[in-house]
Amino acid sequence: MEKNPDLKGIRPSVLEPERRDAPVLSMESVDSFLSFLESAGRTKQTLYTYRRCLEHLYAFLPDDKEIEADTLRQWREAMRAEGRTIGSLNIHISAANSWLDFLGRKEFHLKLLPRGNPQKPETPVLTWPEYLRLLQTAQTLGNKRTEMLVKLFCETGIRLREASNVTLEAVNAGEIVTISRNRPKPVPLSPELRKELRDYADSIGVRSGPLFVRQSGEPLDHSEILQMIVKLFKKAGVPREKATTRTLRLFHRDWVTRDKIHAEVAEQVKEIYESLLSRGRPFTR
Repeated sequence: MEKNPDLKGIRPSVLEPERRDAPVLSMESVDSFLSFLESAGRTKQTLYTYRRCLEHLYAFLPDDKEIEADTLRQWREAMRAEGRTIGSLNIHISAANSWLDFLGRKEFHLKLLPRGNPQKPETPVLTWPEYLRLLQTAQTLGNKRTEMLVKLFCETGIRLREASNVTLEAVNAGEIVTISRNRPKPVPLSPELRKELRDYADSIGVRSGPLFVRQSGEPLDHSEILQMIVKLFKKAGVPREKATTRTLRLFHRDWVTRDKIHAEVAEQVKEIYESLLSRGRPFTR
């Protein structure tokens, strides 16, 4: 088992929770853990980074917030699917391992990924025919929810964890509010996508709140959405390695670039048309 450098030679003397079959992540335990690190002389940047990482883990966990034997690996794979670097993955896992050290539960550790210096692999590119095949397959299967999720990620470029921000109120307002660099960032919705999302909400009986929910009405978590997308890619015959939200977000950038080109061409055509009209020149076929 790897030793964690942040807690080397340090053991908690108080606030150690009662031992259970599975440790439970609570924000109270995070506060106690960070206070302990602060008293041990850790920097403010370290405390800030660890808090953000543990808050991310807290959001990923199911309602009981229990850490099981495979939890950290599943969390890492969900973050990997979002396109995070090895360095980012290791920082998050290191923060979780340190918190587990604080509880005396090293048996739930996850080893860090080897860094090395391999050539960074290129993110697979989703093509337009593949995108259309995904939508067609979802329609054939009658899977409107996954179809709308794929459209949403590709047309807006939002992240997997931001799907819960897609509420009926946001759709009616015409924009989804996300967070970028700790600041609110509105993401506009096209009129066509707004109409489809409203129709989808009507079809499943959502009158307010998040659109992508379980039968119980609770928002879908990251792993559930990712599994749905992976399953659709498989059914559509699109390579599995493309079933990541990073690939879908890159497709969004291509979409935006193409729209800009079309808009510029349309504007130039309009200018030529108006110029010809002003000079009274007839149009011939």
